Amino acid sequence: MLNIDKVNVIIISIMQMNILATLAETWQMLTVIVIALSAGYAIARRFEGLLGKNKKGDTIVERLEKIERQIMPNGGSSMSDKIDYIRRDQNKMKQQVSEISGELKVIKDIVTVIVDK
Repeated sequence: MLNIDKVNVIIISIMQMNILATLAETWQMLTVIVIALSAGYAIARRFEGLLGKNKKGDTIVERLEKIERQIMPNGGSSMSDKIDYIRRDQNKMKQQVSEISGELKVIKDIVTVIVDK
């Protein structure tokens, strides 16, 4: 027959093996959780880069507002306002060139009359 001490030793060793198996399973679960969390963190950082702040610290909304300020007329500093200024300057220059052309034609006519005499 088995001695009580031997039975206790066998039970203790079985319990220790169960504890080790439980620890190993717990360690595996913690490893999986850490990997999942790190993958989630990497994805969150990527979205933050896309939707969050850029290197200058501007959010996507601030960046879109800057673009909108450049596109929409705002009284002087937008691209649309600058294009309007260029268009007006070109129209003034066309008018001045037209006036100068008319004056040169008159001068040419006068010189032609003088030379022909």
